[in-house]
Amino acid sequence: MSNKNQNLTFQSTGRLHVLGIDAEIDSAIGRKLKRGIYSVDRIHSLVMGFPGCGKTRFLLSMIKQHIDHNEGFMVIDSHSDLTNLVLSHIPPEKWDRVIYINPWSAFEDKYDHQVFYPSFFGN
Repeated sequence: MSNKNQNLTFQSTGRLHVLGIDAEIDSAIGRKLKRGIYSVDRIHSLVMGFPGCGKTRFLLSMIKQHIDHNEGFMVIDSHSDLTNLVLSHIPPEKWDRVIYINPWSAFEDKYDHQVFYPSFFGN
């Protein structure tokens, strides 16, 4: 890498959504450097990966930052693992801003006990 590229600096453009923190202290600033995406650069996110690689924890970390900064967010979760974690991290004083929609509840009410859950396909 040339000196020309090493001397590039980027101006902060809004709040940083932290994705990670460097393991070692940056000698130029005397602390660990935060890495992330600035608010103005982030619109929507899609996270994909193999089972067990940390997608849920990564998304929970991002969502907790939204909660802490009073920013809105929407979660679509087919297994409800992430949804349950998110709901457990919302402080009581912010519950009046929560809209929770469970599409299965309407289906169960309509068909009573004849609910067929897709997870049972092929069994």
